[in-house]
Amino acid sequence: MPQRKPDETISQFAIRTAWETGHFWSPDNLDGLNVRQADLKLLKPDDDVVVRAMISMSRGDTTRYTRAVLDNHGRQPTFDGVIGPAIAEMVIEGNRCPVPDHAPPPGVVFAFDDPDLQQVVERMQAQPAVGSGGNWAGCNGIGQFHCAAMQVNPAGMNPRVVPLWRQVMLNVRQMYAGIGLLWKFIDMDGVDLLTGEQFNGNIQTELSFVSRSDGWIGLAIVTRNEGCSSKIWLKLLNSYVGGSTDIQIINQISTLLAHEGGHNAGLSHSNGGVMNPSIVTGLPVGIWPESDPSTRTLRTLYGGQPVPIPGGGDTPTPTPPDNSIEKQLFDLRLKDVIQDVTIQWLVDKVRNQ
Repeated sequence: MPQRKPDETISQFAIRTAWETGHFWSPDNLDGLNVRQADLKLLKPDDDVVVRAMISMSRGDTTRYTRAVLDNHGRQPTFDGVIGPAIAEMVIEGNRCPVPDHAPPPGVVFAFDDPDLQQVVERMQAQPAVGSGGNWAGCNGIGQFHCAAMQVNPAGMNPRVVPLWRQVMLNVRQMYAGIGLLWKFIDMDGVDLLTGEQFNGNIQTELSFVSRSDGWIGLAIVTRNEGCSSKIWLKLLNSYVGGSTDIQIINQISTLLAHEGGHNAGLSHSNGGVMNPSIVTGLPVGIWPESDPSTRTLRTLYGGQPVPIPGGGDTPTPTPPDNSIEKQLFDLRLKDVIQDVTIQWLVDKVRNQ
């Protein structure tokens, strides 16, 4: 997430934030494609291209914008693109994934202060997050389904997270196994962290913990159609724990890892759910929510059928057949869960002001 510079007004900061998070590249903002990074300070809040970018940015993270409107105005959001107190709160607070919500089109020149983010966005521009097939089909000698090995470098992991990390990995493995992608978590010596078996395959992505960032709590390479020999990465900020109790920490770190792993697996941001630009508190873990906006994309990429989990562990709960009464009730229950935790989060935030 961009950090405000000493010489920036709130409006200039909001405009730069919208540019860096991809909202001048939105399909609904065609004139934004002509805006160069050097032009940002010349733009005014009431310029049409700016208003469209602000509407796109607020709609792209409806939950956080709604909370900001409630905080500042005590009413429902209007999504009018006005750079007022709500937009100001969104950009000053930060705490969203810095991966742009829309990839820069070919030919757009950009330069981010954060070299990791620069690498992520360059990859998005060179290989946009679109494609017909999921990553890592038939890899690691497990089967014909999709399987990726994530090497975990524990250096710098927050001591509060260390004893809970195994459950985090179990949760994320089960979430993705339920839709057709098996994540294997491998230590620095080549041992599977969840089965204890020696791993002799290729590492597809590397996870590390960092002590500093340019305002983000997680960052990952976004890509599609990766092969078995691919090398990508994801990074988590070690100061972020997401709560005070074990359950809160497990749930939030599980959601964060599922989010960044989702970028590795080819997912862009969604409005709500696991891939929401800012982490939503209280989402269910251990199963990829049926009503999540990214579920259909994952099923398209990875087949949508549960895959076996080596070494035991809980088998992902299969969803009922399409068009069945059971499936309709299943969808409704999970949709209610997601809505309930989001609404409660917003209400709690307002009450605790």
